[in-house]
Amino acid sequence: MYGHPLELLEYERGEDLLEALKEAVDADTEALTGTCPPWLLDDEAAVEAAFLLAMRTPEETARLKAQRRMAEARRKRQKQAKASRRRNR
Repeated sequence: MYGHPLELLEYERGEDLLEALKEAVDADTEALTGTCPPWLLDDEAAVEAAFLLAMRTPEETARLKAQRRMAEARRKRQKQAKASRRRNR
């Protein structure tokens, strides 16, 4: 998880931080083992779906829910119309 900065480093060029970055990466065992669920390692499609779900904006989520509700209402109307046609035969 990301949180608040632990330390502020002053520098003039990015190269000045290269050694500190290497040390931090070497010291971070979590970066080596990863923290994702094991099933994500085996299924690229699941990784892509999880990423897209996590990156959705609230507007996108609301739009998708509205589309889903409209599709369900359309299926319900079609089912009712089909049942009505069967009764009227």
